[in-house]
Amino acid sequence: MWKQLPLVFVQLNYRVKYLQVKPIDKKRLLAFVNHYVTHTVRFLNKFAGVCEEKMSRIELQIQRLEISLNILEGKVSMSALITFVISAVVIYHVCYSSTLFLA
Repeated sequence: MWKQLPLVFVQLNYRVKYLQVKPIDKKRLLAFVNHYVTHTVRFLNKFAGVCEEKMSRIELQIQRLEISLNILEGKVSMSALITFVISAVVIYHVCYSSTLFLA
């Protein structure tokens, strides 16, 4: 179940006296920080680009849905208007004429 650690890792279990450790060279430290910052910025730029692309696709889909919704609302309102007009014509002919005529 547990993987046995090599003997080297078991023996390195001692306390480090940080006051006696030499500092990292400034150029090397600067190289590490520069490498970290460069890779982080590259990752964030790529991530932002992917997010913008996905959001623009979603925005386009939303615009298409809004257009379809407007078309459907127009059809429904036109259908309701046509139904209302036909009802009015039928009521008029029933009330004021003896024959029903729809053209």
